[in-house]
Amino acid sequence: LLEVVVHARQGDLTVTIRDTIPAVRIPSRTYRRHSRPSTSERSPNTAISVARDLVGTTIANRYRLVELIGRGAAGSVYRCVDAELGREVALKLLDDFDGANSSRTERFLREAEVLAQHEHRSIVRIYDRGRAEDGRLFLVTELLHGVSLAAVLEAALSDGEGEIRL
Repeated sequence: LLEVVVHARQGDLTVTIRDTIPAVRIPSRTYRRHSRPSTSERSPNTAISVARDLVGTTIANRYRLVELIGRGAAGSVYRCVDAELGREVALKLLDDFDGANSSRTERFLREAEVLAQHEHRSIVRIYDRGRAEDGRLFLVTELLHGVSLAAVLEAALSDGEGEIRL
């Protein structure tokens, strides 16, 4: 588990993340983001359009990608239908096509192992992991429903100041 503290002051955000599960071994980190650029100042992200293009395809002859629900530094997360079990799941697809970034691959595989070893209401259940037809790694977990962290932070810090512990 990670303890996350978000502090906002005059448009600047400070996020502190601390590992609470020793097996994960993530050092405590503090991130600072200063006043967000306006939408017009942001550059378009082609990785998002590529991720959206995969919607409707099937991974490992089993997981039909229904909707792109998130995008991060390492890959994309999709809402999927597991054709074998007939249930909705989440599928995290790593961006690295050729496995050239071995440290990223190792972290991704370790994430699957750590998730599989722990059972807690705050830890998503893992169902499967593997390689897609194009060689990218994927991880299949339970699909959680609710509001996004971005929406929670936006609502809680809408006045530009405050602190949230997650």
